[in-house]
Amino acid sequence: MVEARWGAVACQNDWLSWKHCCRTWSAGITGWRWSSAGLARARRGSKELSRRCGVPYLNLSLALSQRLLPLTSKERPLRVGRLLAEILDEQPGSAVLLDSTELLFEPALRQDPLACLQGASRHKTLVVAWNGETAGAALICAEPGHPEYLRYEHPDVNVIVLP
Repeated sequence: MVEARWGAVACQNDWLSWKHCCRTWSAGITGWRWSSAGLARARRGSKELSRRCGVPYLNLSLALSQRLLPLTSKERPLRVGRLLAEILDEQPGSAVLLDSTELLFEPALRQDPLACLQGASRHKTLVVAWNGETAGAALICAEPGHPEYLRYEHPDVNVIVLP
């Protein structure tokens, strides 16, 4: 069994840096956060990273929501982990770039998003776009008081903000 890890990658817009990003991936989870460039630019950047490094791009919220839709609201939280594993198993290769991970943060699913990703990374290398903020050594999603607010203090994460 591969131990799940969360790392980070920084990729600038030159080919040498892109190649370095691809070599940096290892078994487990690699993540990054785009600067406040806007969601559309971040999505395009994620797709470009996927293309340049030759790994499949997956809109996780779309794929997962399609599988959760036929389930009842009581079944959904119980099946998220298994469905996530199935979706990832269907992806070719040993690595997958995950974008649009917001559904994992949905309070109705009662999941720990980071734990879900760490569990899934035992079988395939995950490259994950973090749709949140950083503050020192903390990973943050949403604002305090928001239903999706989460703060991971000192997770085993190297955070790099991409321009």
